[in-house]
Amino acid sequence: MDNLLQAVQARANQEEPWLVVITTDHGHIDEGGHGGDSARERASFVIAHGVGRQNPQWPQSFEPHELVSLLLAERAK
Repeated sequence: MDNLLQAVQARANQEEPWLVVITTDHGHIDEGGHGGDSARERASFVIAHGVGRQNPQWPQSFEPHELVSLLLAERAK
């Protein structure tokens, strides 16, 4: 993760438009659940933030398999 952050910081003054996207592969429960069948363990989140560009106008909720299409559509803009 440090290498990634250093690479982003090194380009911070290049005035390039960026879309930073953070997500998880699944949820978690405090008791230590990992990838179980409960809704909370199956849920995930996506954070998308535009730098030097607008934030994407994505639906409030979507299925995990739809993320790739959303990202590719943003890339095409």
